[in-house]
Amino acid sequence: MTAPTTSRGGLGAPFWRLFASSGTSNLSDGVLAAALPLLAATLTRDPLAVSALASLAFLPWLLFALPAGTLVDRVNRRTVMAVANMGRGVMLAGMATAVASGVASLPLLYAAAFGLGCAETVYDSAARAMLPAVVGRSQLERGNSLLTTVESIGNIFLGAPIGAWLFAIAASIPLWGNAGAYLLAAVLILTVAGRFRPERSVRTSVRADMAEGLRWLARHRLLRTLMLTTGVAGLLQSLVNGIMVLFALQNLGMSERGFGVLLACGGVGAVLGSVLSPRLTRWWGRATAMGVGDLIGPLAVVARAR
Repeated sequence: MTAPTTSRGGLGAPFWRLFASSGTSNLSDGVLAAALPLLAATLTRDPLAVSALASLAFLPWLLFALPAGTLVDRVNRRTVMAVANMGRGVMLAGMATAVASGVASLPLLYAAAFGLGCAETVYDSAARAMLPAVVGRSQLERGNSLLTTVESIGNIFLGAPIGAWLFAIAASIPLWGNAGAYLLAAVLILTVAGRFRPERSVRTSVRADMAEGLRWLARHRLLRTLMLTTGVAGLLQSLVNGIMVLFALQNLGMSERGFGVLLACGGVGAVLGSVLSPRLTRWWGRATAMGVGDLIGPLAVVARAR
């Protein structure tokens, strides 16, 4: 793996190309965060069937996060990121064709959501693992903050209203647009110069690597605690997100564009949190800052329910 290249304290061209690719991918993720639930709501108004879409989208993280992490420790991370986005582009092009031709169905939508989630586990794992190879150690905090910021902006703040607005014009438009965006992100990541295949002095099996990772996690109290708390938080948040589209359309009487705006409002806090993260961790420490964030989230959900 090549050493990071920076310019006079800056993050350097390789980082900004990674940033551009991640930004394009995350904007596409945000578009889908609005478009896919809206598409599900046009196929059924059954809350259980609609919430199943969110479950299938995140199920790959439960099933394949560990194998995906093992994979990106064995292959060229730049290549696997490109392949993951090419796969997402092809899947969305197929889904867009089905929607445009009037043959879209819930099973097809479920299969697409699951496939997109599988590709996302690989892409996101590789993107985070690739960061230390393109920036110096002293720039990791800043680089990670910028990647998290563009992720929040793309996933929620910009992507959601764009996806809802395009969906209101025609259901297939955001799917076609995202297919092209994922392919563009694949091309962008391939322009990052360097060698990003981890060096391995000892050859081991995938099973042995996963077992070693689990043993290491079991011994690491902090990361073990973080895994449990973030897992529970993600589970509880998915209970809300799974039926949010029906809550907005039926209970609040919002339009499709209004649903996108609702998601974008949630992105405001995510963007602010990402931008302020380095300063808050310096002031309070990481543990306290994370604890405060874990308290604010449930309070916001309670306020929404009232």
